[in-house]
Amino acid sequence: MRSLRKAALIASALASCSRGEQATSTQALADASASPRLPDAEPAPATTEAGPVRDPCAGLEPSPTCIHPAVTPSCKDGWCLIPAGCFIMGSPPCEWARGRNSETESETTLTHAFYMQQKELTIGEWAATGEPNVTLLRDAGIVQCTDPACPVAQINWYEALRFANAFSKTRGVPECYRLEGCEQDAGTGPVGPSCTTAATMNASLYECEGYRLPTEAEWEYAARAGTRTATFAGPLTPSEPAAGPADCSAQPVLDAIGWYCGNSTGTTHPVGEKAPNPWGLFDIAGNVPEHNTDVYVGIGYSPAVRVDPGAAILPGTDTPLRGGGAISVPRSLRSAGHLGFPRFSSQGGLRLVRTAK
Repeated sequence: MRSLRKAALIASALASCSRGEQATSTQALADASASPRLPDAEPAPATTEAGPVRDPCAGLEPSPTCIHPAVTPSCKDGWCLIPAGCFIMGSPPCEWARGRNSETESETTLTHAFYMQQKELTIGEWAATGEPNVTLLRDAGIVQCTDPACPVAQINWYEALRFANAFSKTRGVPECYRLEGCEQDAGTGPVGPSCTTAATMNASLYECEGYRLPTEAEWEYAARAGTRTATFAGPLTPSEPAAGPADCSAQPVLDAIGWYCGNSTGTTHPVGEKAPNPWGLFDIAGNVPEHNTDVYVGIGYSPAVRVDPGAAILPGTDTPLRGGGAISVPRSLRSAGHLGFPRFSSQGGLRLVRTAK
C-alpha cells in the first residue's frame, strides 16, 4: 500500500512538472511575439557521422597548389597578355542553363602565358592577308554587318586554321598548322572547304611561336578572368515567369557586355562597343561565336587535374564554338558554354592567340 502511494506521488509530481513546462513555453511564445525578433543565427552546417555534408550546389574547390594570378589588364596594340595560372574550368552543378554532361568542372593549369587579340578578328584584318572575304560573300543564314570594323563571321574551322597560318606568314613567324588536301573555297553556301589533314607543326601546340586559335582551356581561362560566375560580369537569372534555357530572356548583365538575341536586333555589330572583361578583352561574350582548336565530343572534362590540355589536334568531326553570338540565347554566352558544330560548318568567327616567350 505504501508503494502504491509512492507511485501515485511520483506520477502527480511528473504531471505538475509537465504543466509547468507547458505554461513556461506558452509564456515564452507570447513574450517572443510581443517583442522584436533578433536576426536568426546562421544555422550550423548539416553533418553526418562522416563529417559535414557538402552543399550539392557548391563548385569544385581548387587545391592549395591551384593559384590564379591577379587580374589586371595588360593590353597594347590590340593584344592582351594573359599570364599563366590555374583555374576551375567548367560550371558548378546548379548554374542555370549549364550543360549537365558537358561542363563538369576540372582543375586546369596553363603553364604558359599567352597573348590574345583584344577584339574579335575584323573583316578589315582578314582582308589585309589576301584571304577571300567569305563574311561578305557567304550566306549561312545570319545577318552580318559589313563595315571593316565588324567581326569576321561565317567561316569554318579549316578556314580559321588557314587564316592563322596566313597571319603568321605576314608577321614573319612560323606557321602552327599543317594542312593537307584542302579544297578551294566552297563558295557562298553554309558549308566551307575542308582538308584531309589538320595537325600541329610542333609536338605541342603551346610550343608554336606563330599565331593560332586558342585551346578551349585558354579561351575559358581568358573569358573568366578569375571569376566563377556564369559570365565575368555576374550570374544569369531566369526571367519571370521562369524562362527555360532555350528562351531569349532579358539579361541586364549581358546587355552591358555583349550582343545577343536580346539586344542585337538579329545582326552582328562592330567590335569593341561593349564593356571589356577584367583582362581587357572585348566581346568575349556574344557578337560572333569563336572557333577553338579542340575537338568537340559532347562530354565533360575529366575531373582529374589537367595541365595544358588541348596540346594536339585530335581526330574528330566537330569543333567547339565559344562565347555565343548575336542571335544566341543567354545560356550560350556563359563562360563555360560551348556548342559543337561540324568542322566544315560556316558558323563562327575567331580571335587569335600566340604563346608568350
